[in-house]
Amino acid sequence: MQNIGGNLMDESDLSTNLVEMKLDEENDVVFEVKISGDVSNKPIYRFVCEGQGISYSFPGKAISADEVQVSIPALQGIIKEGKYNSHLEVIVDNKLFIPLEVSSQFKLSTQVVSEGFRVKTGSHMDKSLVTAEIKKSNAVNSQQNQKKHAGRSLAEVYARNKERKEKGKKASDSSFTSRLKKADASLSRHK
Repeated sequence: MQNIGGNLMDESDLSTNLVEMKLDEENDVVFEVKISGDVSNKPIYRFVCEGQGISYSFPGKAISADEVQVSIPALQGIIKEGKYNSHLEVIVDNKLFIPLEVSSQFKLSTQVVSEGFRVKTGSHMDKSLVTAEIKKSNAVNSQQNQKKHAGRSLAEVYARNKERKEKGKKASDSSFTSRLKKADASLSRHK
């Protein structure tokens, strides 16, 4: 919410008369308006943004004795990003007053979008980020291996099993070894 003519904008913003709004979100703008003299009818408030060949008018409502709030809906798809000449209109007793002229800058909100991804594999990849987890097995040795290998990376477990094979020892759980081979084959296919 921006307060034009009040305390919510700095003096530097007031001197440039620039109102920044989000194009893809609803914006509430509060204007400080003081009407003096004898007023017989309720004032009508409108905020007008002038586009190329067309103007957009948004009704305002008094929210206190000297403040008017204008709600501007999301205008994405209706107007383009950029600056527009704008003004506040106040109609009092069938007379039109324009107490404030500003430039309205409409910008899209900041967005971050991922448009895709790819998986890099190879020797340069840090294999310590990949961890192995054994789901469930009937063998008692498998449960012991789960406790023994918990927290180790896939690369560490694979290297240890490879050492055992080279020394002539078998890994204690063939199911676990076959899962490691499948994971290794899967990684090899993605290279």
